[in-house]
Amino acid sequence: PRYANPDVVLWETEVSKLAGNGAFDPGMGDAIYWAGRLHLFMTTANVSAWHYWWLVSNNPDNEGLTDLNGIPAKRMYVLGQYSRFVRPNSYRINLANYNPYAVLSSAYKDPVSGSFAIVVANTNSAAITQSFYLTNFTAATVTPWITSSNLSLVAQAPVTVTGSTFSYAIPGMSVITFVGTAQTNGTT
Repeated sequence: PRYANPDVVLWETEVSKLAGNGAFDPGMGDAIYWAGRLHLFMTTANVSAWHYWWLVSNNPDNEGLTDLNGIPAKRMYVLGQYSRFVRPNSYRINLANYNPYAVLSSAYKDPVSGSFAIVVANTNSAAITQSFYLTNFTAATVTPWITSSNLSLVAQAPVTVTGSTFSYAIPGMSVITFVGTAQTNGTT
């Protein structure tokens, strides 16, 4: 549940799948589970910070972001979809999602630099074309960064924003972060 006082800083400090929750799972299915958990903490609980508990677990289980040899699981890259682009001083901004069952979406903006990130997780197996409408600011382009079964936090070609709008086909079982810099009054 959302904390009663929205002005209080709330951190989620420790999370992982505890020992006994199965063997190490480096796949995208597990990564999508964590994308959902992270999304709920950021949007419903309205946390200011989110921390995963283990980088490398000392156990041959599913606690760590990497296996015992340091090989990353896809969940590590999904966490990077947020941590690389949602930086200190960024604030979550309103995002109207007219199809909340299709994708999990949240947006963040740095009020000083104007940089913004829209994080979208498609938990479905099929691709979904999603349109985005920027309100109270615009951008010339956004750069999508994708984590999927065959990509790990990889930048794609920039997408042109026309009339404060852009659309993108979100691959099934993937997380994409659209990164841009807000323009106001014709300036960056």
